[in-house]
Amino acid sequence: MSEILTRLLDFLREFWPVRICMEWERANVYRAGRFWRTVGPGWYLVVPFFWDFRADSVIRSTYVTSLQTIDTKDGGTLTFSAAVQLEISDLEAAQLKVHAYDETALEDTSALLADVLMRTSAKSLEPADRTDLLRKCRERLQQELGEYGLTVRTLRFNNFVRNMRVYRLFNDQIYTSHS
Repeated sequence: MSEILTRLLDFLREFWPVRICMEWERANVYRAGRFWRTVGPGWYLVVPFFWDFRADSVIRSTYVTSLQTIDTKDGGTLTFSAAVQLEISDLEAAQLKVHAYDETALEDTSALLADVLMRTSAKSLEPADRTDLLRKCRERLQQELGEYGLTVRTLRFNNFVRNMRVYRLFNDQIYTSHS
């Protein structure tokens, strides 16, 4: 009996014409599969089967990159990880311009930081000059993530160790082409 009741409640929840957008959310409304508009907190009537209502939290979220070791421009190594605090500034872009914006943002952050740090001079990696480096990384990150509706609130390096001894488990020759 409880399974029947559960299925009935799921059916009613799915096809009930009232949708609620909470204070910490924004929602995109789609009519016949096309984006119509973004709405804020409140109750909204939707036409079941023809309209879709996708709510998402727009409060700040912090994402932490995995620990990465890269080769630097001067031939040394750099092991780092970072924490980035993101906020959705444009829900339409976040839902329509990229699949899974949160996962993509974390992957893009890791890749962009590795790329910027790899190309940076050894002097810029020193603790005294790291503020400028962090600002440069944050600006580049904002430029890239802004394309799909995200705003970078903060960027911090959790780990930042130069020339730490690195043991590679795989031979780099494996990944080169064999012509």
